[in-house]
Amino acid sequence: MSVFKAIFLLSLLAIILAPQKAQSQSLVKPEWSKFAKCSHVLIEAATQLARNIVPTVYEINKCTGYVVESPGNGGKKTLFWYAKITFEFLKKLVLDQPKCLLNLLDKVIVTLKPYVEQIGSIGCLDENDYFY
Repeated sequence: MSVFKAIFLLSLLAIILAPQKAQSQSLVKPEWSKFAKCSHVLIEAATQLARNIVPTVYEINKCTGYVVESPGNGGKKTLFWYAKITFEFLKKLVLDQPKCLLNLLDKVIVTLKPYVEQIGSIGCLDENDYFY
């Protein structure tokens, strides 16, 4: 049961986490406007990252070897307890197991690379499109 609790607690972090495999670029129809194409690619990239939140958090939890401890004396799980668990996990991830964090960042880069290339080819970040 504690594994499921750890997955739930760390799902907030998983928004930026990458799934285990990357899929191809999003399908953009040529008749769409530039803004629609850019929006579609951004939504597809966010969807791709969010699709595998739970497996990614489970993989990181397994890599770090973090085990959630229940509150002492059968105490109630408060907001402070959840914050403490999250802080301990992040501390272990960053300080004790940096290889897990580096592997995670590599997966994020591999997952987002096709979308970044597609955004560049569409020209979503051209300076003449900025609103002033």
